[in-house]
Amino acid sequence: MKYNVIKAQFIERINRFVAIVAINGVKAKAHVPNTGRLTELFVFGAICYVQKSNNPQRKTKYSLIAIEKEGRVFNIDSQGPNKILYNALINTKETNFNIPSSFTKELPDIMGSFDVLKREVTYQRSRFDLYFKDTLNNREGFIEVKGVTLEKENIASFPASPTIRGQKHLDELIDAKKKGYDSFVVFIIQFMNPIKFTPCWDIDPVFSEHLVQAQESGVHILAYDTIVKPDSMKLNRRIPIDLRRKS
Repeated sequence: MKYNVIKAQFIERINRFVAIVAINGVKAKAHVPNTGRLTELFVFGAICYVQKSNNPQRKTKYSLIAIEKEGRVFNIDSQGPNKILYNALINTKETNFNIPSSFTKELPDIMGSFDVLKREVTYQRSRFDLYFKDTLNNREGFIEVKGVTLEKENIASFPASPTIRGQKHLDELIDAKKKGYDSFVVFIIQFMNPIKFTPCWDIDPVFSEHLVQAQESGVHILAYDTIVKPDSMKLNRRIPIDLRRKS
């Protein structure tokens, strides 16, 4: 994914959807495209990157795309993970998107072949990010994509706040698996080079336990980091997963 960004300074978040930034010393409102808490990223004075909207009627002229923490750039666009995974799966060669060969080579082992790929497909009470079907081999399944921005001691964790919706997704992926669908949860880490991915037991032990149950039920749990720059994000490599609860 490619963005057209302007360097700014983070001032404060005034509600879930709006932050104040300073661009060349002038304060401006920026849309926050992520409803997570992000308290570890939204620190006064942090270097951030905003993209100007093309809509003159929009109340916020900018969107907050990325922010720096301890010299590392974090992408906070919650729609980004879904888009880059979708593009990777359909092998779309967009001008601003490069599919890593390591990811492409893993796909046959992870998913097998498929000839149908759809976005935002409803199953029971959930709307999963992706649905795929392999007509020749009579296979079909669902993929739920989760963006990860929480980092501590170079470990990526999810969720950053309790998520009842996330728990529901896991329960219904388990149900789908029992009914013969292939089920996947793919965590897209929106920063580079964590040593591993873990569920955030301290913040949401219920989701974390459900993630363990999902794996035990045959749901595939995958994690990938990304190469994040102020103006871009692309898939990088598969990251080890550790679902164990710390004692």
